[in-house]
Amino acid sequence: MDSSGTDSPPSKIDDTTEKMADLATEIQQAVDESIGEMEEITTELQETEGMESQTSNDSEFVMWESPLKQSTYMFIWALASLGSFAVFFRYF
Repeated sequence: MDSSGTDSPPSKIDDTTEKMADLATEIQQAVDESIGEMEEITTELQETEGMESQTSNDSEFVMWESPLKQSTYMFIWALASLGSFAVFFRYF
């Protein structure tokens, strides 16, 4: 039996393990850099939103409440639907 044949699989495993460890380290470094960049962007956005909220108090877009309830709109929709079916069946 050849002893060199039994030695090569463990060396391949060791090489693969080292490569995987190197890749894992590179990935972790990239993730850490990305997290740092995202934290900076989040901080900038929060600062920007703070400035916008101070200046947007006089915004031209004003949210106003509807004078009718949702059930009223549903009733109007139901009447309109019945009316459209009546017209459809009457003339077609």
